[in-house]
Amino acid sequence: MNLEHYYNIDDLSNDYFSNFERKFGQIQMKKISDKVNSSNAVERLIQDSINAHELPNQTTLSVVLLGSRYFMFANPETLNCACFLTLNKAINAFKSNDLHVSDERALEISKRIIFARN
Repeated sequence: MNLEHYYNIDDLSNDYFSNFERKFGQIQMKKISDKVNSSNAVERLIQDSINAHELPNQTTLSVVLLGSRYFMFANPETLNCACFLTLNKAINAFKSNDLHVSDERALEISKRIIFARN
């Protein structure tokens, strides 16, 4: 995945999740999504991020997700996907709270997630 050609988070997200699903399957994608969406730690992280008016960075996302046994022993691609899903969830929460999300900042965090374990 050549990340230089992405100028907005929506295009990068769509391609990333499509590639992940192609490689690992829709069932695996749903499992990861369900874990992220049902995580109290993720909800706390997003609420803390909203209160601070700052998106969580790659390290913070990883630390929070690694607190879950499911992700603690997951392969790097699974953890990357969970981080990316969490970031997207945070971005959506920011937007629904009328907080500005910089595409540049979102892309920077996304690229760090993707390169973190690849």
